[in-house]
Amino acid sequence: PAGTLVELSTGEVAVVMEAYRNRRLRPRLLVLLDADKQALQPPRPLELLTEKTAADGLPLEIRKSLEPYAHGIDMSTIPL
Repeated sequence: PAGTLVELSTGEVAVVMEAYRNRRLRPRLLVLLDADKQALQPPRPLELLTEKTAADGLPLEIRKSLEPYAHGIDMSTIPL
């Protein structure tokens, strides 16, 4: 659902901005942290519905959901 913090198969951390009813595992995301868990400035939008592979050619997908304050991210500061 929108507002869920997730880790991608690349190791990046993102927040779900919009989930699609028919494609729940391919939402619109805002990538907040890179694979080394360093903040991206500015955060990078990512559309999993259309981007299916990472730069290394491997499948780009959600690996797992994270707790709201994982990696020190304050979800109240993220505009959804």
